[in-house]
Amino acid sequence: MIREIRDGNAFCICRNMLADGTECGREFVVPFQTCGDEGMDKILHTSINALICEQCREKEAEDERVRQGEEQKHILAESLSERMERTGIPPRFRAMDKPWTRPAAEWIFRHRNESLLIAGETGVGKTSSACFVIRWMMRQQFLRVRYYTRQTLIAEFVQSKTSDNDNELRFLHRLDQLDYLIIDELIGKKGEAKLSPSGQELLFNIVDGVYSWARGTKVWILGNFQAGSIDRLVDDPRPFRRRFQESFRIAWFDGDSVDESLKVFDENQTEED
Repeated sequence: MIREIRDGNAFCICRNMLADGTECGREFVVPFQTCGDEGMDKILHTSINALICEQCREKEAEDERVRQGEEQKHILAESLSERMERTGIPPRFRAMDKPWTRPAAEWIFRHRNESLLIAGETGVGKTSSACFVIRWMMRQQFLRVRYYTRQTLIAEFVQSKTSDNDNELRFLHRLDQLDYLIIDELIGKKGEAKLSPSGQELLFNIVDGVYSWARGTKVWILGNFQAGSIDRLVDDPRPFRRRFQESFRIAWFDGDSVDESLKVFDENQTEED
């Protein structure tokens, strides 16, 4: 409310209603220069009367941020199950409220903003820990996540290359739009046969994208990696090993601890590789 107009300023009293039902009452000043048009001056006068002080504006803005934050939390919680299902994560890993193996989950959580190569025997918590951390993150924000096994990833890639309504570039573009790409069981518990040429092409494209910063997708690769695993997986392991070692954080899980010093790759590799 305007108390008086003097020296080109309007001296006002804030009439904003506070939470306790009282008026703010703070005084504040805003520029006000009459223009000589009675109608326009009346409009300006009315507009200034509706103003509130800076402290009340800041409080209202903060209240609105809090309200939007609470609304966002509600939407995230209500849509979590549906969003988890769309990731392709297996049903048994979609609703975990606590990790099955804490050391693995804690390590992944600490490095959740990096691309990861997670090794370990079957049953040590690789998949469950990765999915638990993804679920935790998806409770906090909207993320684009896709889970594949080695077989489903390559099958979808090959299908895209032979489909009339899809192609390789579109498939890779979809991967590029993800926040997180999880590739599980790249190396199975009994080892794996060599990847097909299409599989090698796809894996290199994904790994090289991380290495070259060509895409923002964080890639988590899980498997029973041992010394020589990469050598048996692809025709030329050297560029794969280099990109894994330089661009991925690597660890071995054994259920009770996490070892970041494990030599996942061929023990005989040289600096030239």
